[in-house]
Amino acid sequence: MRMTRSSVTFNNPFKLDGFDVTLPPGTYAISTLEEETDTMLSQGWRRVSTSFCTPSIENSGGSEQWSSVSASNLKAALEKDGAYVFPQVQQA
Repeated sequence: MRMTRSSVTFNNPFKLDGFDVTLPPGTYAISTLEEETDTMLSQGWRRVSTSFCTPSIENSGGSEQWSSVSASNLKAALEKDGAYVFPQVQQA
């Protein structure tokens, strides 16, 4: 298993499935857990889960909460906002 940690900055308010509120602009942490796929024909990684940290990691006064999100829903929100993800791979 490996975990990829990234951060992303949203420039505009945005919605994600599973959240009742519109989330404010800011920098958020993302964690992706992947498992290795090793077959006779190929080797690679398969996404197991994606988690999103709220509130914004810029808000130092509040507590963090990690929630599972759909990778496709997160990607659509990033594309709509024009945001860019900065991955930092860490082996777990």
